[in-house]
Amino acid sequence: MLAGQRLGAALRSQIEPELKQKRLVFLPVDVPWLKLNYGFIVKRARTLSPAAAAFMEAVRTIERGVLA
Repeated sequence: MLAGQRLGAALRSQIEPELKQKRLVFLPVDVPWLKLNYGFIVKRARTLSPAAAAFMEAVRTIERGVLA
């Protein structure tokens, strides 16, 4: 629901259409304790599938956008 006053968290890419339509506004928040912590588990000496490599690159691209 987009009516009323609410506060939420989302990646900009998740709410970009609503931002462009001015249905939501972006409020910058500095939370130094919020950090990304993830890892990828792969089998040793195995080539990644194209889908796995694409997924890893997508996650890294999102991370660069979040930390920028």
